[in-house]
Amino acid sequence: MGYLPPRGPNGRRRDMVKPFDIHEFIYELVIGWSRSAFGHGPSIFTKSPQELDFDAIRERNRMSYAMKHFPKREPTPPGYIRVHFFASLDLFRQMERKPNLVALIPLEPSGELDLKRVRDVWGLDSCSPIDPLRWTTFGPTSDRLSPLAVHILAERHAAINFIEPHVSGSTRRKRAIRARFVPWWQWMRNTYHINQFRVEDFVQRHTSLIIWHQEAVQWGRGVVWRVEKWMSEHDEVLRMLFALLILAFILLIVSVTGGFIDLGLSNYAMSWVGAGMKKTTEMALS
Repeated sequence: MGYLPPRGPNGRRRDMVKPFDIHEFIYELVIGWSRSAFGHGPSIFTKSPQELDFDAIRERNRMSYAMKHFPKREPTPPGYIRVHFFASLDLFRQMERKPNLVALIPLEPSGELDLKRVRDVWGLDSCSPIDPLRWTTFGPTSDRLSPLAVHILAERHAAINFIEPHVSGSTRRKRAIRARFVPWWQWMRNTYHINQFRVEDFVQRHTSLIIWHQEAVQWGRGVVWRVEKWMSEHDEVLRMLFALLILAFILLIVSVTGGFIDLGLSNYAMSWVGAGMKKTTEMALS
């Protein structure tokens, strides 16, 4: 009977137990957690559809009554398709409800619609077009809609309607982090702008820095204006000076290469090399 390696307390052979590697453990811990927490899909720096909808509502509230309630719909340019996003299928079924988001997406040269463009423009984790006749969603077999599908889906509403059917856990976590961080960041930015306004108001009221700054800016603009005016008036003179400088440089190069002028560069280089060799020899002998 041959030699059997000793077994551990759990009955496993000791020669088959993988040695512990601290670097591999830390890598799996950090990378594995980040992949499980954030995974694939929209980036944490990408606005969610809810944020984009909130921004659209805020911009709409700033519009006039006529632009808000009677918007002028521009025609879709060639090579593009108008797409609508609804937060849910129930909102789409309420025909009085306007879409949450609207965008123009360029079509492929073949006439297909790349759904990745739709996801990227709104930060979606997934997107499914809505059948305008059945009011149901369907998942295309590929990540593109054929020209025939684009024509059928956009025939009734002159646009293709989309919803986000499902959201992965990693995307939910990223949106939750953004939902907590963005208000804090906006508060910090508003606080900075308020303090900046107060400092500028104090400087303007109680110091002469603003006047000095305005005078310096006006003086600089005056200098630039005088230089530009002089250059425009003496354009021919500048061209002649530039041509003379080029000619003098060419004559200098020809004179040096032809031996008419000796700048002593070779003698200087030889003396520099000789001094370096002498110093090196002295250091070696010492």
